[in-house]
Amino acid sequence: MAISQTPALRPTRQITGALCIVVWFFTAHFAFAQGHSSDLADRELRLRARVTERPDDGSSWRVLGRYLLQQQRHLEALEVLQQAVALSPTSAAAHFDLGQTQQALGESEAAAESFQTVIELAADSEYAQSAQQMLATHHSTALPQDVVVPADYRIRRFDGSEHADRIEPLGQTEAPWWKQRLSLNIQTGVLYNSNVALTPLSRELSSQSSRSAQLFVEPDLLFAVFNEQSWRSGPTLRGHFTVNEGHLRQFNLQSYRPGWFVEYFLFRGEQSFVPRVAYEFTHDEFDGSTLGNRHALLSSLTAYWNGEQSSMLFWSIDTSNFLNDGILPSVTSQDGLTNALGVTHDVALPFAHWRLIRGGVEVSHASTTGSDYTFNGVNVFAGAAFPLAAGLELSVTGGIGYRQYPDFEFTPSRDEIVWRGGAELRKYFTDHISGALVFNYDKFDSQNPLFASERYVSGVVVDYTY
Repeated sequence: MAISQTPALRPTRQITGALCIVVWFFTAHFAFAQGHSSDLADRELRLRARVTERPDDGSSWRVLGRYLLQQQRHLEALEVLQQAVALSPTSAAAHFDLGQTQQALGESEAAAESFQTVIELAADSEYAQSAQQMLATHHSTALPQDVVVPADYRIRRFDGSEHADRIEPLGQTEAPWWKQRLSLNIQTGVLYNSNVALTPLSRELSSQSSRSAQLFVEPDLLFAVFNEQSWRSGPTLRGHFTVNEGHLRQFNLQSYRPGWFVEYFLFRGEQSFVPRVAYEFTHDEFDGSTLGNRHALLSSLTAYWNGEQSSMLFWSIDTSNFLNDGILPSVTSQDGLTNALGVTHDVALPFAHWRLIRGGVEVSHASTTGSDYTFNGVNVFAGAAFPLAAGLELSVTGGIGYRQYPDFEFTPSRDEIVWRGGAELRKYFTDHISGALVFNYDKFDSQNPLFASERYVSGVVVDYTY
């Protein structure tokens, strides 16, 4: 009997042993977490006791505020650090921590004022160097660079005005050197795209129907090889990769976009200027087959007049070379040179639920081999940002433009009105991760049905920013 029962009992003993290990693991893990949480609670109690004992000591308030900032309790940190600044108005460290907290809460203009104060108080300190970088970063990111509405969801602006890359936070000077120089953004999501034939090289929407659900990944990498106090320079690498439904597999896009940038940070009292020049090469493929290449020179000058207004002058020039020039290249080729020149102006608003308004105008000219694609264009656009709740913001964009095709030889005319609009509802989950519901619409309204087309893109996207 004992021998016959042994095989039946063995699995039970193994299961019991495994359950014991699992129970031990979770018990130990829970005990560690409880201990860690207890240590943090004790530390906070000590810091708050110190503030109670020394209510007029600005440094005690600052240490407590920095602890709350590290714990990402930004609203509490804001109140504490404001008290620290009030008690120690000459403390560059307190102003710097307050600026970081304001930036985390989306109070971009207040953060800029705090960083400017740090520079004025301690111009030669490490805090001032970090503040200059953070201030330049704020100037470049608080007012989005996508001031010209893209035809696709962040793929390509028809007018060629991809004048500058985003400049992401470089971090504090205490961070490792590579964290101060590296900027990384990865966006991915699922979209419903009514025109998957569009690529970053294209000058227009396709008039043919090519609708598909679409999975996409878009990396954006910047590394400042040279990272000085007043300027920086280094390589950039961007891309856009899509996977469509099976019947549109031939439009699976692989877009590779390496480049190099140089930018300077110039400060004149309350005014700041950020000139930037970048080169970018674009190589596009559809399902592994080369579509074409583009070389682009992108330049911009951004001026920040005060804590509430900024302007940007941009100019871009690019040359495209498509592998397929069509049945009659003198008419159908899209190869050629495109110029775009424009200016934008942004105003930060003092309202709780209306943060920013933006407007601008641009002119563009495309000189192509094919007479069908040479055009003169003008475009006006506007946008606004509306904070709805903590970490939740709605952004809307819109524009209208006109293109004249002087070399088009057929009737009816190809001249067109271009309508654009978009909206994004974004939720910030952490300092690095956010998600959004997006919708973009573009329409080329032409009397010629061969060139009249429209496109809409909607879906869910997730961003990781480092």
